[in-house]
Amino acid sequence: MSIRLAARTHRRARHIFTRPRARGSRFGVLVIWAGVLGLTALFVLRPWSGGRTADAPEQTGLAPAIEHALRLGASIPSRYHGAHVSSPPAGFSEPLVALTFDDGPHPDVTVPILTILSDRSIRATFFVLGLQAEKYPEIAARVAAEGHVLANHSYSHRVSTAGEQTAKELDRTETLIYQAAGDSPLLFRPPEGRTDTALTSYAIDQGFTIVRWCVDSEDWKHPSAETIVANCMRDMRPGAIVVLHDGGGGYPDTPGALPLLLDRLASEGYTFVTVPEMLQAWDRFLSQQSTESTDIS
Repeated sequence: MSIRLAARTHRRARHIFTRPRARGSRFGVLVIWAGVLGLTALFVLRPWSGGRTADAPEQTGLAPAIEHALRLGASIPSRYHGAHVSSPPAGFSEPLVALTFDDGPHPDVTVPILTILSDRSIRATFFVLGLQAEKYPEIAARVAAEGHVLANHSYSHRVSTAGEQTAKELDRTETLIYQAAGDSPLLFRPPEGRTDTALTSYAIDQGFTIVRWCVDSEDWKHPSAETIVANCMRDMRPGAIVVLHDGGGGYPDTPGALPLLLDRLASEGYTFVTVPEMLQAWDRFLSQQSTESTDIS
């Protein structure tokens, strides 16, 4: 079975078996995707030595692809399924920061960023465009193989979509993420961060977590490396999600700013996490607050 056929089967299975369902429910998505992965694992995913699938434990008897899909999907706390996230909960003080990169992958920007992160053993979250992942599949695969999270940023970065185009923007990219990584956390960042669009509504209906940010590097304005760092530190706080960009050739200063930013954050005691890890930390904090409130009452 070819990768293209497996991807087509995966996409068709989602549309046949997962609608209609309640807004924000993702368990059905995980089960369907895991089932399709199970059918295709022997033909497509098992030989993929460069992806994270090869590292999944096999002691449960599940195919590695199925186990990895279930684990990664389950890593997003249920309170965030079909929800919007951007800022840490009030009172959150754990010194964590999640770096995110939009619009890639691209050889001129993503590759040097990956090298910088690898040298420091830092993992990040890459919100990829399907158009770019399709053009540079080897870079998308490297992102996943090096332990980073691949997430959905639409296919073509169109803000306005209608009808079937809306579904294609999300679903086509999701298929490419599966081809590169063998799993997906069901995270979606809308183009330009716009949440008032048909595309965002569709993503919520599909159970995706809508991820924006609370710290904007403003690297899209093409400032100097020093200005990018200053922009990030201006609004930095524990639990922050930072947006940077790795698409096209329009961000030459982002790789140059990254070592400076990492040094600054490390000097202030921050630990770098992925978006799924950040959401887990937020969830632990909120759960503890709820428990303490119950104890007091």
